[in-house]
Amino acid sequence: LNKTIELKDPVACDMWQHFEAWVKPNLGKREKWMPFHTVLGAHELFAVQDIHHSGVPCWDDKRRFLALFVFRAHCRRDLFAAQRPHLEREDFWADPIQQFADDGGVTRAMLDYRSAGGSMCTAAFRCIPARLVHDDDENLVLNVARRTRTLLEVA
Repeated sequence: LNKTIELKDPVACDMWQHFEAWVKPNLGKREKWMPFHTVLGAHELFAVQDIHHSGVPCWDDKRRFLALFVFRAHCRRDLFAAQRPHLEREDFWADPIQQFADDGGVTRAMLDYRSAGGSMCTAAFRCIPARLVHDDDENLVLNVARRTRTLLEVA
């Protein structure tokens, strides 16, 4: 790599030779490479700062993992902010999937959020949702809630 980097962290020192071996084949080529772990964009940064490192008392590792799936169902920070008060309550975790049922507490909060003009998803999810009900806003909310349930079931 033609550079000497002084590392102080013993774990980083142990990993450095592996990192150099991994990077070296791509130097000077046009291939794009990424570090072992990186926060690439706004969604990843939000997930790391506001979910992984949140101070929510009732969140353990599994609940943080599930909260990530809730966020990843739509990737909207402001929508997650509308959902989060529910996720911060212990009673939510008794049956989180039920909270996203068509008449569930979080689904109702999502409908309130949408009724106030909130966006339900990022451009990555700009698809034509299945027609579940006549009202367009309710239809979009139900589609996102069902996507969330599917992700939670998989998790």
